[in-house]
Amino acid sequence: MKPTNAGDYVKNIFLQRSERDEQRKVGASNISNECTRCLADDLLGIYRPQSRYNMGAKIGTAIHEFLEHHNTDDTALKEHHVTLGEIPGYGVVGSTTDLYLPREGLVVDFKTTDREKLKWYKRANEEEPSELELSSVSHARKVINRYQAQAQLYAMGLENEGYEPAAVQIVFICRDGKVIEEDVYALQKMKYNRELAHAVFDRAAGIWAWLQDEHNNVSSLPSDEDCYYCNFVR
Repeated sequence: MKPTNAGDYVKNIFLQRSERDEQRKVGASNISNECTRCLADDLLGIYRPQSRYNMGAKIGTAIHEFLEHHNTDDTALKEHHVTLGEIPGYGVVGSTTDLYLPREGLVVDFKTTDREKLKWYKRANEEEPSELELSSVSHARKVINRYQAQAQLYAMGLENEGYEPAAVQIVFICRDGKVIEEDVYALQKMKYNRELAHAVFDRAAGIWAWLQDEHNNVSSLPSDEDCYYCNFVR
């Protein structure tokens, strides 16, 4: 028998495909993507493999699991599956919320990041938009908008089940954090807006319908100017 190389042994554990890797239908994180080309890829099930080899993504998954298993609040819904709606010809679309606090109707979504990016998220969250703001702040503001839209979709799914969501809130958690008080940061709460959630969902349904009419001609669709995958990987 070939001797074990511990490095290869550990790498193979990381490279095992997870349930998330096997996901074929879109969820809230896909639908809220402002990049039309990438959302179309996701709707068609075109696999983008970069996340499987991203150590940051593995750490992010571990943080989510830690928060789920160490949360002792029995009234909270943790990693709760919801149904967002149905796209004609595509099927029922579901997703999983990170945390819902029924007592106050608060939908919470965890986002892992690093300390450098968190600096810009804080500025985008705390400063008023300006035409003269740094591009890093502008980009952070756009990312925040996407995350807020994703959380609104979760809230809509919870409302579809009979819950009464009132607000959504994003919590950033640094993968390279040193001090919890500084490296865990929550955005201001945003009031639940079902119309916004429906608009985000209907956009995905519209893209799916267009793909059927155009025989899945995904390459003709535009990429978002800030899309990392389209700009640096594709």
